[in-house]
This record gives sequence, structure tokens and C-alpha cells, in this order.
Amino acid sequence: MNEKPLVIYFSIKDPAQKLALLCSISQKHLSHKQPLHILAADRTSLNFVSQLLWKEPKEGFIVHSEGPENSPKMLIQLILPLPSYAEAESIFNLTAQALIVSTPLKKIYEFEDLSHPSKKALFEKKFTAYQEAGYTLSQMG
Repeated sequence: MNEKPLVIYFSIKDPAQKLALLCSISQKHLSHKQPLHILAADRTSLNFVSQLLWKEPKEGFIVHSEGPENSPKMLIQLILPLPSYAEAESIFNLTAQALIVSTPLKKIYEFEDLSHPSKKALFEKKFTAYQEAGYTLSQMG
């Protein structure tokens, strides 16, 4: 039986903090040679994150690919919602939906966006879905 993934969430108050954390987590996975999938809601969001990773950190960039079909050996992969996440160990979920899966996924990163009441309410729905699924939740930062 598969263990349920750990959901790590970060409370953020502005977009700059969100972008910095996304780059920081990506860089951490890259430096530890741990795969990370970044799940974007649509192609526009995926392109934005891709451009961000090519520009950050200032002293370099974060090597990544767009989609698991392009380069399965890349540690950092940007993906759109798929029917299955069987290849992912860790996912940074940038979508509006909780990621309730039955795969060997070990870790899900989420933002608790406190910049606007509607974004806070969206996270609360996701938080509740994770709780109901029996996932362990851990707040960072």
C-alpha cells in the first residue's frame, strides 16, 4: 500500500515572495539531485514559470524542461495537469485544485496565498481536501 504524500505549504503575502520561494525550492531540488515537477494550470502559467526559472537566481538559472515527454532525465520539469503523475516524486502544485492521487508521490508543495481573501479561501478548500484524504500537512516559513 502506498503511503500518502506529505503536503508542505508556505504562507506568503505577495507575488515576489511566491516567485522567490518557487525558485528556492527548485534550486534546492536541483542541488540535491532530487526530481521536482512544477504543475501549472495552463500553458500561459507554464511559460511564465519557465521564463522565471531561466532568469533566476541572478547568478545563474535553473535548468528545466517543459513536460515529462520532452526530457525525462531532467530533474526540474514543468508540467500541465495530466491523468497520471506516476513519474513524479515531488510536485509543486500551482493549480487551483488539491492534488489527490494514488501514485508513489512523496511530497506536494503548496502556497497559502494571503495576498487576497479569495486566494486564502482557495487554499482553505485545498487544505480541507488534503485533510479529508488523510495527507500529512506541514507549514513551512
